[in-house]
Amino acid sequence: MNRRRDFAWLGLCLALGLHVAEEAATGFPAFFNRQAAALREWWPGLPLPDLAPEPWLAAMLALTAVLTLPAVRLFQGRGGMTWFSRAFAVIMMVIGAAWHLLRITRTSSSDHHTVHVPSK
Repeated sequence: MNRRRDFAWLGLCLALGLHVAEEAATGFPAFFNRQAAALREWWPGLPLPDLAPEPWLAAMLALTAVLTLPAVRLFQGRGGMTWFSRAFAVIMMVIGAAWHLLRITRTSSSDHHTVHVPSK
């Protein structure tokens, strides 16, 4: 058994839960929708959804729960977590890349998530 991995997994799930709480508290869906609209204007046909706060929060909480459930397997000493770990890593990389893509667009100065990008 690898207890360091077990606790690292739980720590990662806890960090994700705190991140979701922070996004919900600061109005992330509204920010995302403005950024998505700007990106769709800049790149027509880009398939970015508009997020409604309640369904978005429900989906994020469900995702966090689904990613936390395998911890039971870890603490029971069962294996099979490698593919979970890799899937979690891919999800985090895709979300991180999407966030950085959003950061290159302009937002208003009244945003909680203000991004300052120089004009062309």
